[in-house]
Amino acid sequence: MSISVYGIFVRQWKSGTISAIEPSRHKRRIKPNQTKMKSSNQDKAEGSAKDLKGKVKESVGKATGDKSLQARGNADQAAGKIQKKTGDVKKVFGK
Repeated sequence: MSISVYGIFVRQWKSGTISAIEPSRHKRRIKPNQTKMKSSNQDKAEGSAKDLKGKVKESVGKATGDKSLQARGNADQAAGKIQKKTGDVKKVFGK
C-alpha cells in the first residue's frame, strides 16, 4: 500500500512498517490565483461546463452501452449542479 502525504510518497507494507520515503511524483503547484475565492459567475460557468460534459458522457455511454461512462456522466452532472448552486449562494452573500 502506498499513500502520498504533503508531497511525500510513502510506501507501507501490510505489517504497518514504512519501507521507503521518497518525493512524490505528483507535485501540487499552487497557482497565484488559487488563493482567491472564485466569483459566483465563474462558479456558475464552470458548473454549467461540468453539467454539459456530464450530459455528453452520459449520452455516449448510453449509445455505446458503457454503464461505467454513463455513471461518470451522472457524477459529472451532479458535480456541475452543485457548483452552480455554490455560485448562487455566493451571489446571495455578495462574494
